[in-house]
Amino acid sequence: LPTADEKGDDDGAGEEKSEWLMIFRSILRNPHIGVPFVTIFAFNFNFQFIEVALAPAGSDALGWGTVEISIILGVMSVLIFVGMILVHKLSQGGVSDFKLLCGGLGGNTIGYLMLYALWYRGVNYIAFVGPIMIGTGSFPFLGAPNRSLFSEAVDLTPELSGFEGTMQALLSMSSSIGGF
Repeated sequence: LPTADEKGDDDGAGEEKSEWLMIFRSILRNPHIGVPFVTIFAFNFNFQFIEVALAPAGSDALGWGTVEISIILGVMSVLIFVGMILVHKLSQGGVSDFKLLCGGLGGNTIGYLMLYALWYRGVNYIAFVGPIMIGTGSFPFLGAPNRSLFSEAVDLTPELSGFEGTMQALLSMSSSIGGF
């Protein structure tokens, strides 16, 4: 007797399963697709780390209260806004997304290494705030260039034709996971 597969009555579950496997294989095997996942995860993890750790660390290290924490978070917002304008202008001026992303990754690495080394009880104000501002200044250089390079890599991968929306959704989900 013929099986469901031979009759063509398959419900499509096998095909859907193979599509997901193909997508995950592309993420793991193609660095132009996989690295943006790691980058956006680290970017959002680091951003959330500052938002969560700033209040208790500032209180412990410098005796800060809610006003000082709010001032730092406000300055961070302005720095991100100015950084986004700068990234836009540099991109319009012909600086490649790859160079912008590398600059962002370098700034993020330096900022967070300094943060790890300099956040301790009794640290001076500049040593405490400096790493936050360096890390925050790198965020605009990580977001748009990373997503742009990712979109280009997905478009250039023939197996992912038709899965562009799914890939963008997965990238956004990895961004959300970074916040946990």
